[in-house]
Amino acid sequence: MRRTLLTWAVALAAVAAVGQAGAGGYRNFVSLTGGVNEIWNPLLDAVFAIFGQDSEIGYGGSLGFGTRLGRDSRFVLFAAYGLDQLELKDETSGADTTFATMHQIRANIRYYIGPVSEGPAAYVGLGPDLMFNAEDVGVNVNLSLGGDFPVGHGWSILADATLDAAVVYGQIGLAYWFE
Repeated sequence: MRRTLLTWAVALAAVAAVGQAGAGGYRNFVSLTGGVNEIWNPLLDAVFAIFGQDSEIGYGGSLGFGTRLGRDSRFVLFAAYGLDQLELKDETSGADTTFATMHQIRANIRYYIGPVSEGPAAYVGLGPDLMFNAEDVGVNVNLSLGGDFPVGHGWSILADATLDAAVVYGQIGLAYWFE
């Protein structure tokens, strides 16, 4: 557990340092979010059912970086690394729950409705994501809807719902905005 937290802290510090070095007057942010995910695609649920498994709510988190595409722009380019676990229960044998772990690299262009980093603002984003684990790699398109709620001194609370071809992710976390 301590090793995992240390890894996340080092990654967040590295993203912040890289973003600070290339800021060039643009507003940037780093974010750390966590939450729940669930398979929403009936076709994927049917495939799991063939193998006698049923998907349940899983958990995950992401580390992200965003930058405005101009000083006064409402468009933000966002990228994140996510680690998610989907909980699978064996329906036929009643065996213990297993977890499918997925890594993600997600990118999207977000359009902010409201003042970017200056007050509460909603956003909508669209972009690609790459999902992978030890056995498989997949490419999806994601749609993000969320809100950014400043709490002072560059910090804000992020609430995000992202939907891709198979899974819906609901996450909440912190972001730090900087120049």
